[in-house]
Amino acid sequence: MGGGERGGARPAAGGGDDALGAGGGPEPGRRAGHRQDPHPADAGPAGGAGAVRGGGPGLRPVHQPEVGRRGVQLPEDAQPAGAAGGLRSAGPPLGRAGLRVKKGGATVGPLEGIRVINWSQFTPSGAAAILGDLGADVIKVEHPERGDAYRGMAAMYGEAMNMAGGRHVGFEAVNRNQRSITLNLASPEGRELFCRLVAVSDVLITNFEDRVRRKHRVDYDDLAAINPRLIYAVSSNFGPRGPLAGRRGFDQVAQARSGLMWAMGDREQEEPVQVVGGICDQMAATVLVMGILAALVARERDGMGQRLDSSLLGSMIHLQSIGLTVASLRGRGWSRHDRRRTRNPLTNHYRCADGKWILFGEIQADRFWGEFCRALGLEELEHDPRFATAMGGRRENAEELIRILDRTLATKTREEWIRIFEEQQVSFAYSPVQDYQEVLEDPQARENGYLVEYDHPAVGHPVRLVGHPVQYSRTPASIRRPAPEFGEHTEEVLSELLGCSWEEIAELRSKGAI
Repeated sequence: MGGGERGGARPAAGGGDDALGAGGGPEPGRRAGHRQDPHPADAGPAGGAGAVRGGGPGLRPVHQPEVGRRGVQLPEDAQPAGAAGGLRSAGPPLGRAGLRVKKGGATVGPLEGIRVINWSQFTPSGAAAILGDLGADVIKVEHPERGDAYRGMAAMYGEAMNMAGGRHVGFEAVNRNQRSITLNLASPEGRELFCRLVAVSDVLITNFEDRVRRKHRVDYDDLAAINPRLIYAVSSNFGPRGPLAGRRGFDQVAQARSGLMWAMGDREQEEPVQVVGGICDQMAATVLVMGILAALVARERDGMGQRLDSSLLGSMIHLQSIGLTVASLRGRGWSRHDRRRTRNPLTNHYRCADGKWILFGEIQADRFWGEFCRALGLEELEHDPRFATAMGGRRENAEELIRILDRTLATKTREEWIRIFEEQQVSFAYSPVQDYQEVLEDPQARENGYLVEYDHPAVGHPVRLVGHPVQYSRTPASIRRPAPEFGEHTEEVLSELLGCSWEEIAELRSKGAI
């Protein structure tokens, strides 16, 4: 999570000093919870307010999931109860939540039936949001007075982050498709409710430090004793071991430590370059989901849960695995990109007449050199011995060719060049260099569901959100509810999942447990 500023207390990082947040969230002293029907007509995820326009067809038929074509042979001492002959026996559905059947005997999302507890602050919630997009029932657990500190962030990267309805833009981005409940783990009743919730869940996501989890007796060993099938997913800044384990860190710190800030920018620029937009946060969330899904598959084989650990640093090293492998095997890494001296001018960006940029990304330069010259009206260069082939002069004369291309591309606007390339149906790779607002209007992204229109009930008008990057033929991902209000679903979840009565809920609130 990057560049955060917030009024009042300094927010805790990576789980902070308090079990459920060091400040932030709703105004101090306010307790969460909206009195509502504890037995709503549609309490499932599909019943949330708001709708995505243009949702895809193809819902998942109800069936017993297969782990693999061959089955899995288990050691004698590793067979779960009821397994015959060492093979996974037929049993209940994959997850604790069960399959909520929709019209036509179908379910929604590949993770329908999986229940997830999101007990974290800041951006590990992004992993919970991805699982929610995939159909999991995600329950976000917050402290009754403080809530997720992300709710109270006044600014990021020096810019205000408030939106209509008193909501926070960053919080909205990583907490959709989740139900919010409040629990005070410092109270005996609150911890008991948390443990009861763990008993009926499949996954727990947390970024609170080990000492905080030990303090409240909700570490992996504690909860595995309650639910041996639990996937206990921990997200940290630097990993669970080593001299930096437990140290504070946010998105920018991971950018610096992982080498990303060094890799960004132009070769002539001495300063490191910080990337805005929470790239490390989202990558860490994606890697955490990768680990959770792998652990769920492993659980289907042997019936056992496990703890898994991922981190901002590890995720960013993984993201740069090609570059780091090159550095290891060559003894030195790639140099920063040098726009004026790159050895292949067909993998470079150029400014057009309107000040906008266009990028050519053709690594097979010789194959498309003639077409490239003709499209730019530079036919005389196609057979020019200075530039005819990559090894026959183009590399040695790259600076001169870049100057020619700079002058040529500056004669027309970016849209004029793109129109020329489209009319000629060129085959070489190119793209406009887009800013975020242009990406939000990109028809290619919208057509593939990478961006979706969502009727946000709190905002009062449709908003454009980032969709799920994978398209499924039978079990589509979806956005079914916006980020929750603070404690919005406390009564609903306690009643639906734990069987609490109104009287019990009132007593829990009077004791400060919720």
